[in-house]
Amino acid sequence: PNFNVNASHDGDVVVVASEPVALVGVDVCGRDRLDCGDLEAYRDAFADGEWRTLEALPREEKLDAFCVLWACKEAYAKCRGDGLGLDLRRATFA
Repeated sequence: PNFNVNASHDGDVVVVASEPVALVGVDVCGRDRLDCGDLEAYRDAFADGEWRTLEALPREEKLDAFCVLWACKEAYAKCRGDGLGLDLRRATFA
């Protein structure tokens, strides 16, 4: 039998998922090391609609929303087994 496992860490946070049947992917995005000014460097990883949504948010909500979207994209890519080979703009989340 196949046993799927995936892990991620950021700072002091570690997450591990395992599943005997389904594929799994997890990611942790710590906002402590991010600043709103840093987000432009990630622009190419987001679909236009996702980026517009992030840009429209108040500054105090932007980092949390970015981390949620980024973690979803990374977890999806890891679950598929694509890693960084996946064009993250093609994996869109609302």
